[in-house]
Amino acid sequence: VVRHDVLPFQIVVGVPAKPVRFRFEETVRTRILESAWWDWSVDKIADAIPDMQTYDIETFLDKWA
Repeated sequence: VVRHDVLPFQIVVGVPAKPVRFRFEETVRTRILESAWWDWSVDKIADAIPDMQTYDIETFLDKWA
């Protein structure tokens, strides 16, 4: 049960849910949010999908963000 907002990329566990850690370091979280990839065109996302599936997040951001 999550009773409060969860920060972007935060991992919560338990009932009630409690924060455990973040999925990425703060600098990476900021870069992902600033990239706003969810607003990219469908064509750009389609082009980026193979790299999303292959590269680590920082390499992906270096190339695409």
